[in-house]
Amino acid sequence: MKITKVSERGIMLTFSPTRKWDLNLYMIKGEKNDFIIDTGCGGDDSEALVSFREKAGGEKPVVVINTHFHFDHVWGNRFFGNCTIIAHKECGRLMRDTKDEVLKEYGGLIGGREIVEPNVVFDGELDLKSERLLLFSSPGHSPDGICVYDYADKVLYAGDNIGDTPAAPVPELMCSKQRYIEALGTMQEKDFSLLLSGHNVPQDKSFIEKILSELK
Repeated sequence: MKITKVSERGIMLTFSPTRKWDLNLYMIKGEKNDFIIDTGCGGDDSEALVSFREKAGGEKPVVVINTHFHFDHVWGNRFFGNCTIIAHKECGRLMRDTKDEVLKEYGGLIGGREIVEPNVVFDGELDLKSERLLLFSSPGHSPDGICVYDYADKVLYAGDNIGDTPAAPVPELMCSKQRYIEALGTMQEKDFSLLLSGHNVPQDKSFIEKILSELK
């Protein structure tokens, strides 16, 4: 696990569950809560996340945010079953629908066989004003994709809505290219200087223009 302080209140934890890709999970030290953005595959990565939070955190409650339903972002929810878990309204259904497929293909990475679904869901946007965080829908990589905009630190957490490497800026898309372009436009409207994601290295706002140019 590699730990990187990415902003005044944001920390990035990077894991390598396989040799093919890295995984970034995040913690934001909020005013009243500690926010965990994505919980990992549910194996060693998620256990390390829990351990880090316990050592780095204080007495604040934990709130989990799932950026989308893919297993490497949500199967660690089982470690946070007593916490508020926020996601798009379609996230839980998609977790259920893909459970058997995930267990068959990635069972070796997952520490348990049960999923823990989000218990607070939304569509459109959810403004956590007291924490200066805005959650909003961003379909593209997945239909339930959301972004987390930290307007205190001017950071946009994009989930998997940007590609996995600087050389491959466009992610795999479950949604139409048009819906994804519209989501990128919504992302661009936000005032941020740092763009963070589930697998890529930190980028700046200009990376969205790079994605758009690749889509033409």
